[in-house]
Amino acid sequence: MCIRDRGNRNARNMGIRSAKSKKLSLLILALGLILLPQQLLGRLVVLEPASLASLEIKHSLANFGKIPYGKGRLEYTVVLANPVNACLKDHSFDLSMYKEPVVLLFRRSDECKLIHQAHLAEISGASLILIVDNREEDIEKTLLISVDTKIRTPACVIERNSGDQLIDYLEKNKNGKLRIAMDLVVPKKTKPEIKIWLTSGDPNFFEFLKDFQPFFEKVKQYVTLTPYYAAHVSASSGRESFNANLANQDCISGGRYCRRPVKKVEFGEVSGKEIIMQDLTQLCLFNVEGERKWWDYITGFNIYTSDTDKHLTKVGANVEAVKKCVEKSFMGPDQQVADNSILSGQRDAFFALSERYLMRSPMVLLNDMDYRGCIGGYPEALFEAICSAMEEPVKDVCPKKQMPKPDPIPTSANVWNPVILSVVFLLCCLLGLGLTGIYVLNRKMRSDAFLTGQVESNHVISLADTTVTRAGR
Repeated sequence: MCIRDRGNRNARNMGIRSAKSKKLSLLILALGLILLPQQLLGRLVVLEPASLASLEIKHSLANFGKIPYGKGRLEYTVVLANPVNACLKDHSFDLSMYKEPVVLLFRRSDECKLIHQAHLAEISGASLILIVDNREEDIEKTLLISVDTKIRTPACVIERNSGDQLIDYLEKNKNGKLRIAMDLVVPKKTKPEIKIWLTSGDPNFFEFLKDFQPFFEKVKQYVTLTPYYAAHVSASSGRESFNANLANQDCISGGRYCRRPVKKVEFGEVSGKEIIMQDLTQLCLFNVEGERKWWDYITGFNIYTSDTDKHLTKVGANVEAVKKCVEKSFMGPDQQVADNSILSGQRDAFFALSERYLMRSPMVLLNDMDYRGCIGGYPEALFEAICSAMEEPVKDVCPKKQMPKPDPIPTSANVWNPVILSVVFLLCCLLGLGLTGIYVLNRKMRSDAFLTGQVESNHVISLADTTVTRAGR
C-alpha cells in the first residue's frame, strides 16, 4: 500500500522557501509517517506536473522483476505506450531520447496477457512498468504473478481511476512532462525478522535458497529466520467430517492437509502426500536440530531424487530424533485420520496472515512487509532488502546505505489534508498561547511598542523552532 505524496511547491506561486517552512514540511512528513502502519510506507507519487501532484496512486507491486528495495527514492519520466495496450508482436519502444530512467505506461487489455506487456517494456529498456487496471477492483488485493524469472524490470498494477488521469494527461499534452517517484521504504528492526513460506514440492525455490545461502551466511547472526510450509487445507471445518476415505495419495490426516502432486518426465510423479510428509520432516529438522542443519538439508535436497534418511545422515542430523518428532506430531495413533499439531500450527499461521496479505508459496515476509518481486531469481535483491531492514546495517557486510532523497515541499493543491490541518491547528494554538503570554507580560512591563515588537518576533520564531524540534524527534 502507499501513502499520498505531499507534492511539489512552486516558488513563484508560494513565495520564497524559508527555513521555517522547510522545518514545518519535515514535521508534517514525520507525523504523517508515524500515524501510518509500517506496511503503508511504500509510495508511488507524481512529481510533475503540479496539477497532478495531489494524485494518490494506489498500486500493487508485481511478484516478478528485481525490485530495488533500500535504494531510497527513485525518480522516473513516464512515457505512454503507443498503442496504449501494447498488444503487438515483435515490437519495442524507442526510449533512447530520455536521459532519466523511464517508466512505460500501459493499459491492461483483455486482448493480450500482462506478461506480454512486461516483455515489451523489458526489451525496450524501461526501468519500471506501470499497468493501468481496466477493471474496478481493490488494487491492493491484486497481485501480478509470473514464473518467468528472466524479467528483471519491476512492475506495478495501478488502479483505474488514477491511471486514467495519467493517460489522459499524456494524450492531451504531447510535449508535456510527467515525472513520478517510487519510495520503497523497508520497515526496520534491530534484529530483522524473516518469514519464508515454501514447500518441498517446489524444486526451483530450493535452487534459489541454495543461491541465497551465501548471502544469508553474512547476516545470519543479525536476523531471525522462521520457515513455514504451506499446504492446501480442506474447507471443511467440522472435525467429524475428516475420515480415512479422504486420506488419499495427495492428503493426510483424514483429508485435512493436501497438496497437488508434482511431476517431471525424467523422474516421474511425486504424490501430494509425499510432499506434505517431506514438509513435516523439514519442519521437525528445524525444530530439533536448528537452523544450521536445516539450511544444509534444504540446499542439497531435491524432491525427485533425494532419499530422506540418507540426506538427514549426510547433514549430520539425528535421524531417529527427527522421525520421533514427526510421529509425535500426529494427535492420535492413526496417521490416516488424526490431526497433526505441527501442521495445524502452520495452518493457523497461514489463516491469520491471510487477513493481511495475499498469501502464496513461495513468499517472504520481511519485518512483516510482503516482499514483492521475483523471489526465485535475484538472491542479491533479497540480501539488500534485509540489510535495509536493519536499524543499523552491518558495516563491511551490507552494501553502502543509500539515503532516500528528501520529499518535496508540499503544494497548496494537497497540503490541506486532515493530518496537516491537525498539525497546523496545534501550531496555531501554541503560537496563540505564546503571543497571549507575551502580550500580558509586555503590558505588565510597559515596554515601548518597538521593543515589544522585537520581543514578540524573536519569541515566535523560537517557539516555532522548539515545537518543530520536539515533534521531529
